[in-house]
Amino acid sequence: MPEAHLEPQAAVATGYGQSKWVAETVLKRTSEMTGIHTVIARVGQLSGDSVSGGWTTKEWFPAMLRSSQALGCIPQHTLVSLDSALDMSVGGDIDRWV
Repeated sequence: MPEAHLEPQAAVATGYGQSKWVAETVLKRTSEMTGIHTVIARVGQLSGDSVSGGWTTKEWFPAMLRSSQALGCIPQHTLVSLDSALDMSVGGDIDRWV
């Protein structure tokens, strides 16, 4: 889905926003200068590597699972359905796609 390029003032609040803006700007300018079509794929969530399956427990999904285990119940409604949350790529697979 094409999006409008934001002005830098929209990204200055956090380091994440700044780095995202810089990466988008580099790709936009590269595309304008060379005619090469660029694409930014925004992945919602990545888990650990393909060998160990390690995933930081500070991420929302592992934290929700740990809380659910402690409470003995799981939320009926989440921002993302559990099916889509579990249908994620392991982070180690990304290098094979790029």
